[in-house]
Amino acid sequence: MNIAVIGNIGHLNYLFEDLPKLPECQVVAAAAAGDLQPVSTLAAMQRLQRPEPQVFADYRTMLDTVKVDIVVIGGPFEERSAMCKYAIERNIAVFTEKPAAITLEELTELEDAVKAHNGVLYGMMGIRFEAPFYTAFKLIRSGAVGQIKLIYTRKSYKIGNRPEYFFSRDTYGGTIPWVGIHAVDWIACCNAGEFASVRAIQHYGEKSRGTLETAAHCIFALDSGAIASADIDYMRPAGAATHGDDRVRAVGEKGVIEVAQGKVELITENETIYPELETPELGSFGQLVRDLQSKSPNLAAETNLTCKVTRAVLTAQLSADKNCELSI
Repeated sequence: MNIAVIGNIGHLNYLFEDLPKLPECQVVAAAAAGDLQPVSTLAAMQRLQRPEPQVFADYRTMLDTVKVDIVVIGGPFEERSAMCKYAIERNIAVFTEKPAAITLEELTELEDAVKAHNGVLYGMMGIRFEAPFYTAFKLIRSGAVGQIKLIYTRKSYKIGNRPEYFFSRDTYGGTIPWVGIHAVDWIACCNAGEFASVRAIQHYGEKSRGTLETAAHCIFALDSGAIASADIDYMRPAGAATHGDDRVRAVGEKGVIEVAQGKVELITENETIYPELETPELGSFGQLVRDLQSKSPNLAAETNLTCKVTRAVLTAQLSADKNCELSI
């Protein structure tokens, strides 16, 4: 499979980590985004001892010139949906940094393109492939805790040193869509129902830069009657042992499962156990490759999930901006 890469922003590491396990895949082209050359891709290809891809100044020229099966999009936040749409209209599968759009209007246009072209759109949701989360969601799907009634998720990061584009809503889109989308993706992976409505609040805090929100809380009502919440912040102290603190707690009719500090705890009526963690062979990019190769029904399911979770976080961001509850 031939792969093209756009830009340098975000989690391109998901591609580069899986690539050595996918000898049938090769990065054949890379495009600049703005004034910045695709330095991440060129450095990764050198490190992996792979051939240097053909470099283009414009992604549109690249996608119209080189035949590729997958495009990996790490372009600027405010240009990402247009990049996704351009590729989908050319029947190229998309693996994109999240969120795939930073406004609901952009997302609607992108969803229309997906429907018109039977497009494939996978978000870079790599955390759910990490062993604790992968194990917990597998247990949930197996019915280990029964029908889920309550979900709590947490995404806490250090603010660190961030590029200037994080400090303007026009070039960032908001902390709920950027950080919170992982937490909302985990809610969706608990199979507790569809998102129905959301009420979100946010604040800037003393660590803020420009219009960057430093903390937010979202409460989602699901159509099953279940309640889900997400805590999101950039307030993690610099002295913390890890950059992030990722947690999920799902309360079901038969038990409770919790992911915290790299472990899974499963509590049932009979016992409390710490299941052995399972790591998948491939991550999020590799899953896309395997789904394409097998023409799996998961192509449509994952595309739908990417759109659904993106709509949920963008609606949550709007809810926080307007200080009101909104339907999803």
